[in-house]
Amino acid sequence: KRKGSLSVHEGPSTSKQQKLAVADTKASQKSTDVAVMKFVVQGLHPFGVVEQPGFISLMQHIQPNYTEMSRTTLREKIEKNTVQMKAKVKNAMQNIKYISTTTDCWTAHRQSFIGVTAHWIEPQSLKRCSAALACRRLKGSHTYDVLAEALNDIHAEYNIREKIVRTTTDNASNFIKVFRVHGCDEESPAEGVPEEDPEVERQAVEFCFNLISTTDAQNANSNDICKKISRAAFAKCSSLWNRTSRSSTAAEVIERECKLQLIRPMDTRWTSLCLSRGEGAIRAVTTALNIWQAEEDVHTGWLVPTLTLLNVKLDRLKNSSKFCQPLITALQEGIQQRFGHMLSDPELVPAAILLLKFRTSWTSNADVLKLGMDYIKAHMDLDPVPSPGSYSGSEEEDFFGVMKGNVQEATRQLDTFLASSATSMNVLKSAPSVLNLSLKLNTPLPASAACEPPGAAFYHATR
Repeated sequence: KRKGSLSVHEGPSTSKQQKLAVADTKASQKSTDVAVMKFVVQGLHPFGVVEQPGFISLMQHIQPNYTEMSRTTLREKIEKNTVQMKAKVKNAMQNIKYISTTTDCWTAHRQSFIGVTAHWIEPQSLKRCSAALACRRLKGSHTYDVLAEALNDIHAEYNIREKIVRTTTDNASNFIKVFRVHGCDEESPAEGVPEEDPEVERQAVEFCFNLISTTDAQNANSNDICKKISRAAFAKCSSLWNRTSRSSTAAEVIERECKLQLIRPMDTRWTSLCLSRGEGAIRAVTTALNIWQAEEDVHTGWLVPTLTLLNVKLDRLKNSSKFCQPLITALQEGIQQRFGHMLSDPELVPAAILLLKFRTSWTSNADVLKLGMDYIKAHMDLDPVPSPGSYSGSEEEDFFGVMKGNVQEATRQLDTFLASSATSMNVLKSAPSVLNLSLKLNTPLPASAACEPPGAAFYHATR
């Protein structure tokens, strides 16, 4: 070697370094057990999958030193982690002031189940958080008292009974009766008077929209011209749907010539039942529904502005449509019949005003805006704002002076919020009175979609 030259191969050889690096990346028994447990739980696999020869061979190939779990061990680990997970969920909701829930019940494999999810807005980050609280057996008939007992037990288990501001359910009569009997008639045990904010149920909007787009849309056939065009068009479509569903040869011809397969509509899949002439109207309805069924970036305050803008879009489509005016009219009448009361709801309107995305820009109706503003001013928290010693008069003057100062401070916060050009919800942190009321009104979800997937997935036939 030349003097001054550096040796690139000092120390252990490259091959040994690679072997050591590979050895360092091997997972421990504990971390591998956790990964296997996640695989089984998230994939909805049966516990016995860990004892199948193929799975054992796979794990031995990946981790030669891994000791396989039995199904009994796996079940015990999952039960232990379930207890830990519940503790984390309880801890996360412990300091939350307002919580909403969604609930649904269903039957699968001749067994009934009830599912409940919880939703809240984290006060510091203002991000929506969600958690699945329960998916358990529901024995007996789905009567209102059975549902009420199950819901109460789940809410009490997580210590959130007094924090719930709204429960979103489907339109089933048994759920409606639960809150009509046990919700609004609930009395304070101490004074025998109704509670100020009893747990109230709100029906999920997606079920009303299903009725609008199926039952109410059929009213368009009362127009003879629309009925003639609609029936002629759908008769041809029905022939194609029936032929392709009964004949694999016909389906192959469609796929070969059109490079696609026909979507066959169902009663619960009304979004697939539209033709090009009516597509604009149905698409506007489905867009609104998709907005409400989101779980993260959606709040109760989205409900009324979305309905208002949907009516505006349908009006524009009606003016530009030649054949589908009866369909659009039927949709608008259905919306008015099923959602009309929401457009002037004393809680839904202020919920929209207290969202930065909308505030007062979503409607020009002065009466609606006044309704919302009056509710906000009447329900904002009036926390004491003056500093000690700021009033030097009599006790009576100090008492009313503090009250006047509180009202002025709350009004100032509201005016600042409405006039702000900021687009981040963090602006609410500088207006605590506005923030508190916004959290209370906007914590609930407008749809119960968060609680529906478990019924279709958890107890699928593959489990």
